[in-house]
Amino acid sequence: MAGTLEVAFKLIGLLMTLFFVYLVVAGSVTLALYTRIGQGDPKGFWYTDRDKLKKYIFKSWVDWAGKPSTFSSMSNVYAVSHTSYKTLTGNNIISNCMLQCEAANDRGKTPKCVGFIYTPGTSNTCNLVSTMDGLIVNDSSDTIYFIDGLDTARQYKFYTSNTQADATFISGSPYTTNEIECFSNCLTQTDCTGIQFSGTSSSQICGLVTNTDPTKFTADNSKGMAYLTTHDPLKASTITYY
Repeated sequence: MAGTLEVAFKLIGLLMTLFFVYLVVAGSVTLALYTRIGQGDPKGFWYTDRDKLKKYIFKSWVDWAGKPSTFSSMSNVYAVSHTSYKTLTGNNIISNCMLQCEAANDRGKTPKCVGFIYTPGTSNTCNLVSTMDGLIVNDSSDTIYFIDGLDTARQYKFYTSNTQADATFISGSPYTTNEIECFSNCLTQTDCTGIQFSGTSSSQICGLVTNTDPTKFTADNSKGMAYLTTHDPLKASTITYY
């Protein structure tokens, strides 16, 4: 009987030792992920397949450690306001831009990169941006990419041949300017919710409006409204960047 108990205690001790070793190894792997070791290198540990890891490490630990960013896009878009901090060109440019944008951000800090603007052509250019706002869907060849969760940019929705009778204008407007300057000026005003346009395309009369409400728009061939609101749905990217 004593021999049986001794064997049992040894077995329990061995199992506890093995479990402790497992916790140390699993914890080390989790911490390595949490600190983003290898970020910026497509072969770096940060980009390890999470599904495979979850077969050997507690799923809650792997989820806690985080995972590489995903991206979504919108085509034929011009961003009125953006702060570009780096320009890239070359082959596989979109995946390279994704990698460098994702790698620019540190856990717990204000993101340095929220996405990038891709311009196709002979040079295949992308600009990594730290801010982006005031999207205009038009015939631009640009495609914008956001890191999912950082896509806070607003979009101008256009209502041609419309006006709003009770529009309240920000002090100093309406004024004569070009369209892009008008869009840009609205973005700098915290209480600007849209724009009332009149005049010619080269010399617009720009009214910055504080109470834009599309439900109150009425027909007026001499004017047009632009409503600053949330952007259209983005398309999840299928491009692999690591």
